[in-house]
Amino acid sequence: MFEIRQKVACVIDDWPEEPLTPVPFPLKRNQIVVVKAYYRAGQELDANKEASVDVISIGQENPEIAAYIKLMNLRAQESDYWIASWFRPLQKLDISEGLSQLIRLPLTVTPREHVEA
Repeated sequence: MFEIRQKVACVIDDWPEEPLTPVPFPLKRNQIVVVKAYYRAGQELDANKEASVDVISIGQENPEIAAYIKLMNLRAQESDYWIASWFRPLQKLDISEGLSQLIRLPLTVTPREHVEA
């Protein structure tokens, strides 16, 4: 499950198995995008279509996919629906725990004495 405005990374770099369109896959593996909308399977995507799987919108319409959808007269009118399983949430890196442990470390280095020659 994804949240709106959540950063996610694409985990594939080509259409899985059978391409959904003859258009090359427009995203790159590890490409970071922001979730604009999240639809669960069975939820209405537009006036004529329900999602068969969980999908997200990332605010990145692809003109080639949009043209293909129009050419093929497909029911989905949106070229910004992406299968949610193609993405993973970014892991938040929380360094505050490590910093607090570092601050509590005792000083283990003794200062060198300055010797004048």
